[in-house]
Amino acid sequence: MVTECGVKPFCIGIDGVSVTVKCKTGGAVFVATPSNADGYIFGLEECEEAIVVIEINLGINVFGFSVDGNKNITPAKNYSKIGRVYRKKVPIHIPIHKGKEPYTQYNENHIKLLEIGTGGYFAVWEVAIVFQNELGFLTVQRVYEGFAYRSIRGLSCPEFNEKWPQLVRFIEDTCKECGFSYADFPYIDEYSPDLEISMDDADDGVGMVKWFNVAQGFGAISTNKGDAFVHYKDIDSLKRLVSLDVWDRVPFGKLIPNTSNKGGFPYKAIGVLAP
Repeated sequence: MVTECGVKPFCIGIDGVSVTVKCKTGGAVFVATPSNADGYIFGLEECEEAIVVIEINLGINVFGFSVDGNKNITPAKNYSKIGRVYRKKVPIHIPIHKGKEPYTQYNENHIKLLEIGTGGYFAVWEVAIVFQNELGFLTVQRVYEGFAYRSIRGLSCPEFNEKWPQLVRFIEDTCKECGFSYADFPYIDEYSPDLEISMDDADDGVGMVKWFNVAQGFGAISTNKGDAFVHYKDIDSLKRLVSLDVWDRVPFGKLIPNTSNKGGFPYKAIGVLAP
C-alpha cells in the first residue's frame, strides 16, 4: 500500500523524534511555540527566516534527506555525533506590495524524513513551514507509506521501482549502512497491489481525495469526469490549516478547465467542502 496521508501538525507521530522552530526577525532569534492543535506560529508572518530543527534519538530509524528536480536524493547533514540532528533554514518571502501574502516555496520550505519500520514498512514524511491565508504554520505530514520486499536483485518497492527508483536505492543503502538484514523484509512474492477505486459511477459534484500535500498547498481528487487539481484556496473549511485526507469523499461546486496545467490535471475543482 502506498498512500498520501493526512497532516499531523507539530507532532511528528514517531516516538523519539522532536521538532523545534527558531524564528529570525530583525537580527533577533526566538524559539516559536506552535499550536498543538494545528501548528500555527504566532507572528511568523513578520519573520524573514525559520529554522526547523529535528532531533532523533539513538535507536530511532528515521533519516533526513532532500530531493532535487530530477528526484535524486541527498542525505541530510547530521549536526550531532550522538543520535541525529537535522536543520533546515526556510526563507520567508514577504511581498513588498500591499495585499500580497507571505509565502514559502516548496523547493525550500521543508525537509523530508525516511522512517524505516518493521516487516518492510517505510514512510516518507515532510516537516514544513507553510503559509495559508497570511498565517504561518509548522506542519508534519506523512506523504507516502509502503513496503519494501527482498528479491534476487536486492530490495524492491513495486510502487516506486519505476516512478521513483532513487527512493528504493536510498532505502536499500540506508538499510545496509544501519546493518539491517534482508531477513527483516518479506519476499517479493508476498506483494499484492491495491485495488483501484473507480469514480465512474459517482454522483456529479462528488470527488474522492487522491492526495493532498500541505507543503505544496494543493492536491487532487478523482471525479466521474477525471482527476481534478485542488488548491487550498478553493477549499471551504472551518479549520485554520486547510487540508484534505486521502480517500475522503468531498462535494465540490464545479469543475473548470485547469488552464495553468498545475499538477498536469485536465480539471480544477472549486468550491470543495472539507469534511
